[in-house]
Amino acid sequence: MRFFLTLIFFTAIPYGVFADGGLSAVDSKLGNILREDNRGRFEYAFNEWITIAKEVLSETSNFNDWQPHNLKQLCLPDSSMQIFYFVKKWKPTECDIRWLVRLKFENKIQICSFQNDFAVPLVKKMAADTIFEFSSTFLESNTIRLETLTLQGSQSARPYLNFIDIRTMALFELMHERNAVADRSELLAELDRRLNMIWTNNELFSQDWSNFKRMMTLTTKNGQMRICTYIVPTEGFSSFVKGAVLIRDNNKIDVIALRDRTDEIKAPERTKVSSDKWYGTLYTDLVETNY
Repeated sequence: MRFFLTLIFFTAIPYGVFADGGLSAVDSKLGNILREDNRGRFEYAFNEWITIAKEVLSETSNFNDWQPHNLKQLCLPDSSMQIFYFVKKWKPTECDIRWLVRLKFENKIQICSFQNDFAVPLVKKMAADTIFEFSSTFLESNTIRLETLTLQGSQSARPYLNFIDIRTMALFELMHERNAVADRSELLAELDRRLNMIWTNNELFSQDWSNFKRMMTLTTKNGQMRICTYIVPTEGFSSFVKGAVLIRDNNKIDVIALRDRTDEIKAPERTKVSSDKWYGTLYTDLVETNY
């Protein structure tokens, strides 16, 4: 008696590619993805979608006549950046927002993507909000304009997420993309200026900075001191660390810059370091003691 084993191979491409291209295809394919309730299949399809969505959004110059059904858009007041976003609801109380920032840097259109989870409270056993919208405001000082983004529920006007400056967030992302920018020094100079404005603003000092996910922020219990550190990748696979210690006293904020001199410190375990000769470290925890 002979047995035959037949193997059948399936290649799963659940949502296909963008055959016709263009903004309409970006929006219609997103509609298919949003109907997916399996997280694994959703992520697979989303990763395929966002690759081509970035390409289409970067190559398109006119969005005036585009009226998408699934992807919402917000043009900031000075038209320097555009936001494209959608909310995926997993449960009435569990939501996930995916959003893209379209900006110009080094005379080149850049697209940065972000993702945030948020929880919706129940009111009389019903979700407090089912529709969500981004709104923008700005804070201006000298030549710097911080663009703040807030996600609100349309029914309750409840703020769910707040982003202090989306251009700073985008600069952090561009810094970590290998071929995004030709000159990192220009990017770092603008990032330094924007961070310094955020760090020295009394109103912003007490706000949550956790949405700057590329920057680690530690705060003392009394809220009067913060330590901010972040990694700067360089050529090849090397990097260095930048950061500052922020101390607020009577509404005056001192910024003590930390200068990475790791290569000059031969025995860090026996060396007394200072802010000008600092062993570059991304701080992840803060332990306070009294004496």
